[in-house]
Amino acid sequence: MAPVTFVGRSGDLDELIRRTAATVSDGSAVVTVRGAPGIGKTALLRQVAATVPNSRWATAVPWESTVDGAVLSQLSPEPGAEQLARALAGDDPTLLVVDDAQHADSASLQALSTLIRHHRSLPVLLVLVTDGHPLPVPGLDGDELVMTGLDVREVAALASARGHVLPALMVDRLTRHTAGHPGHVRALLDELPAQTWSRLDAPLPAPREVVAQVERELAAAGDGGRALAFALAVLGEEATLSEAVLLAGIDDPLAAVAAATGAGLVRTGDPLEPRLRDPLAAAAVLDVCGVQATADAHRRAADVVTDPVARLRHRVAATPVPDEALADEVDALARSSGADGEWSRAAVLFRDAARLTAAPLLRDERLTRSVDALVAAGDCVGAAAMVPTVENLRETPLRNATLAYLAILRGRATEAEVRLRRAWDIVHIDRDTDTAAFIAQRHVLHALVHCQGEELVAWADRALALAERDSPAGIEAAAIRGLGLLASGQPRRAAAEYDDLHERVRHGAQAQRVVMGRGWVQLMRDDVEGARSSLESAVAAAGLGGSTRITLWSHAWLARTQFSLGEWDAALASVAHGRRLAETSGIVLVTPLLEWTAGQIAALRGDWETAHAAAHAAAGGGEYAMMRIPALLVRAQIAEAQADYATVRRVLEPLTTLAPGTSLQAGVLAVGRRPGQRDGAHR
Repeated sequence: MAPVTFVGRSGDLDELIRRTAATVSDGSAVVTVRGAPGIGKTALLRQVAATVPNSRWATAVPWESTVDGAVLSQLSPEPGAEQLARALAGDDPTLLVVDDAQHADSASLQALSTLIRHHRSLPVLLVLVTDGHPLPVPGLDGDELVMTGLDVREVAALASARGHVLPALMVDRLTRHTAGHPGHVRALLDELPAQTWSRLDAPLPAPREVVAQVERELAAAGDGGRALAFALAVLGEEATLSEAVLLAGIDDPLAAVAAATGAGLVRTGDPLEPRLRDPLAAAAVLDVCGVQATADAHRRAADVVTDPVARLRHRVAATPVPDEALADEVDALARSSGADGEWSRAAVLFRDAARLTAAPLLRDERLTRSVDALVAAGDCVGAAAMVPTVENLRETPLRNATLAYLAILRGRATEAEVRLRRAWDIVHIDRDTDTAAFIAQRHVLHALVHCQGEELVAWADRALALAERDSPAGIEAAAIRGLGLLASGQPRRAAAEYDDLHERVRHGAQAQRVVMGRGWVQLMRDDVEGARSSLESAVAAAGLGGSTRITLWSHAWLARTQFSLGEWDAALASVAHGRRLAETSGIVLVTPLLEWTAGQIAALRGDWETAHAAAHAAAGGGEYAMMRIPALLVRAQIAEAQADYATVRRVLEPLTTLAPGTSLQAGVLAVGRRPGQRDGAHR
């Protein structure tokens, strides 16, 4: 097994080091470090101790909890508080650590309490490390530092330190699955085959240690508690108590809830809404109960749940081999989900349909549609992981258009152009109008980020002529067409088109596209308050199943709007949200737009280091005009803030050839102005 690796926790580490140093002037102090077993408490204190020359360490164990002085003897060869005080006297700070202090003997803790209370001037920090159980001696708690799980960046660093470079989406899945618990993360990294981490749809089990613990808890819960826990694991996080009771076949639901809660399987809370304590417990329950029992339960669950999507997912989970009839049902639901803009759900359903399909060509098509839905959902990381698989499939117009879509969101204009042209060349427009409309809509997006207004409108009209009015391709083409009108010098027509479209598409995930486009046009037309309202609505729609890509654009343009209103801190908050979303999704297309706002505000505040970092991030090599224009503007505006006007002129020179003659170019430039009449707003 690889050695324990310490990552992250920089804030906690710095705080404990600071607290130790502060005892020189402030005197003795106590800090309790509390957290679940394996969360990294001991590793953190080892790091602190390594930086403090005068450190003493004791570890309590359960079988010595009644042995007087068992802990104190590890801190000082001479027992007693006074003897320890004499040993610690001096000018330099001392760190005393009692690990697993919940098991410490009372005599030792009483001596340490006496030491702290009677020798206030000693430069000593006493750190009691505990799993949350009460200490046998009250009054020694002091300040408390609660340790929680690692964040996504820290989990990625931990994986890298153990030899795994994980895709961002897999890091996010692993973090959520383990709640960032470093012990569980390390266990899964060590226990699972290396190929697991390259399969973004691979099921993540529980570590062996957790499975063993859950097996003991299931035995302790009795028949009713075990049956309830199994039902909750099969049904998932959204299960109702009535569904779980029906699936489990139990007669006394509240007794079963009490038993499962008492055993530690179910979280303490409302007994009418029982939930397993975490995803690892759910995975472990299924592992203990076995594959066959789980498949049988999924089959029965399909008759219990009422939601059609959930019912179908249970049937899929119970079917390990191809089933053409079921595959067709799943495919139909995937298309319906896509039509509603629920692309993340569509991606999973298309992938399930592909697995259940025996015919090679149809299976390839469904797999390709799954990747396209991932891109539409904004999960470029997940889609990119499947690119080798898709590239090895037979060439089709759909395959080329899907790969082009991914290339667009990754800022690769040349690749997108080649793939889109090839897709259009080989599609049979008369026989396969749906795919032709699909390709035309991808051309619409390609033209948008190239800032080619007239080209955009032409492709949007093709897509609208080929697609059904309420199809995904039709709605998205209509939602972007207004931006083409704006870019080709027709702002009033653009605004009117969005007003009409807003009346037609008012609800669901597809409405987010319309509202975002409307806000973009409002901002370009200097209707800043209207833009803020629209873009805030588009951002809020992310929680209702909206597209990651559209949410990213919304954050970026909302930040520009807030900047124009003088709300600089709010703008930076929008940038921060956008940056996190860009990192986890792998969409680089919007990064320059986000960094433009961040860099401009930093420059106007005189924070040159932050400004130049933003300019560097904006100049990430994207080929599209929509990426290059903000990258140039932020550099120019930094130079302007430094009164370096020669650099301003030189940096802005390429703008004369980017999207020449379009109002989109003029609008982007106009939005870059420094706030004028609104300068009195909060900054």
